[in-house]
Formats: sequence, structure tokens, C-alpha cells
Amino acid sequence: EDVVEALTLYKELYENFDSIEEDEFVVPEPVEESLRLSPFELAAMNGDSPDDLDDLDAPWSEDEDDLDDKFSVVASNDWPEHLAGMKLGQIVSRIREGGLEVKHLPERKAMLDDIDFDWGDPRRFIDVPFEKVMCALFGYFMIRGDTFVRPGFVMPEERPWPTILAGFELGAAVARLRQLQNFLETYHPVKMSLLRMVDFSFFPELAEP
Repeated sequence: EDVVEALTLYKELYENFDSIEEDEFVVPEPVEESLRLSPFELAAMNGDSPDDLDDLDAPWSEDEDDLDDKFSVVASNDWPEHLAGMKLGQIVSRIREGGLEVKHLPERKAMLDDIDFDWGDPRRFIDVPFEKVMCALFGYFMIRGDTFVRPGFVMPEERPWPTILAGFELGAAVARLRQLQNFLETYHPVKMSLLRMVDFSFFPELAEP
């Protein structure tokens, strides 16, 4: 719900989602909070470079624009305090690529469609919720010692299985990832590396062209 609230407010303030990913947008702190932070803390929050921090030792110009050039704005009263610090740009990237389970669920997709959310390039979208699959695969790997998941396997409710994933159809998701081997190698090499960390096996004869 917080993400929907943040995206709705972002759309109201900036009118579209064109640059939210590229800017790695982070919801700003309230102005009152930012006034209690030193320039070093403000710079660290924004990811400003060490060279920019070194410039703080130099005499400051009376021209306020000089400081604006060195440090981006990290405070605004346009945003509620409970959203401060949310890495909204990264979240949008994960939603667009299918990392987070949003577009996969009609009710969640509808909530973002209502604010005309930009879903990004459909060619990059993974049609299984990748981060959820990775959590389930890691649990399976730690318990069973491999990732040879049967096609019909469903995450159990009993211990030692992670109860938060109970009922998740891991077998079907794994079968789909194997079909997507060529797609993942082309568009998502980092995710391929994550799969290899749990000894995930692909079967080229099952891969879609």
C-alpha cells in the first residue's frame, strides 16, 4: 500500500514515470528532518561522490546555486514522513522486470493501472515473480540440498519450510524459468548468476527460442 501511495504522489508531482528509474529516485526526507542533518549526512544519503565531500572544506560561496550544483535536494514537504527514504526508483525497476509480484496478480496490476503506471519494456518482463521464486528456491536448496524441483511441487506449510511461502507453486515456476533460459541470458544476466548460486539447472531442450 505504501508503494501505491508513493507512486500515486510521484505521478501527481512529476506527471509521468519517464525518469524515475534512471534517476534512482528516493523519497525525500521532510524538511524539518533534513535541517538536523549535516552536509556530510545529506551527501551520503544522496550518494554524492567523495570529491563533492572534499569540497565542503573549501570556502563556501555566498551564491546558493553553487551548493545546489554540488548536492541534490533530499528534503521536501511534498512527501509524508512515513514514506521518507523509500527507494522508489529501484522498486519501479523491480516491478517492471517482474522481480516483485505485482503485474503477475490482477488485483495488484489494476491498482497501478488506475494511476496510469508505466510498466516499461514488455520484452524485459519475467512472467513469474523472480524474487519470490528465488526465496522459495533458496529454502528448497537449504532443505533438500538441490534445486531439482518436481513440476507439481507446492511449498509445504509445515516446518522447516518457510511458512510465508506456503502454497506457492514452486514446481510450476521452476519449469517456467527453464523455458525462459534464452530470454534470461539475453536480458537478465544478473538473475542468471543468482540462479547459478543455488546450482539451478537448465535443460536446453526445454528452452523457448
